[in-house]
Amino acid sequence: MKSQLPFAVAFVLLVYSQSLGMVRADLEDQDLVDITCSKTYNPVFCTSTLRADPGSTSTDLKGLALIMLHAVQNRTNETFGHVKYLIGQTSDPVIKEMLKDCSTEYGVSAFESCPDAIKQFGFGRFRFSKVDMEGVFQSAERCEEYFSCEEVVIDGTFGHCVPKPSLLTDRNNLVYTLARIAADIIFTIK
Repeated sequence: MKSQLPFAVAFVLLVYSQSLGMVRADLEDQDLVDITCSKTYNPVFCTSTLRADPGSTSTDLKGLALIMLHAVQNRTNETFGHVKYLIGQTSDPVIKEMLKDCSTEYGVSAFESCPDAIKQFGFGRFRFSKVDMEGVFQSAERCEEYFSCEEVVIDGTFGHCVPKPSLLTDRNNLVYTLARIAADIIFTIK
């Protein structure tokens, strides 16, 4: 019986070391994208957005934040262009005014907030970059709210506004989500 004890101890140590190796492998499998995105507003969307950029596998946390900032800027610019297109396509004066309000929101986001967020980030002013991203997601939120209005101004006069189905819900939600994720990632940078 005594001769089997060293083999039993060796077997237990072998199993234990293998289990430690599996834990270590699990931690290595959980890369920076997974860890970073787990701390955001929408981890699944964050992960898929970052993984769509090939640079995400070989960068650090600041690189991931910059990738997300550019994703926000691209989507904000696309949405601004789409809003301008819709303004030209609609004949309903109420919807046209709602879209003009959205155009103002997205114009500020596309031409001021997003570029400034990237610039501030480059200077290491992360707090200011985060504030710019908060402005972008609030603009998307306000744009969506314009379609559930109580009053609207058309040609300088107030008129009662019947809520209309938003023409931009999917785009507003996308910009909102991307900007929230970008703000969350920037917040984690020390």
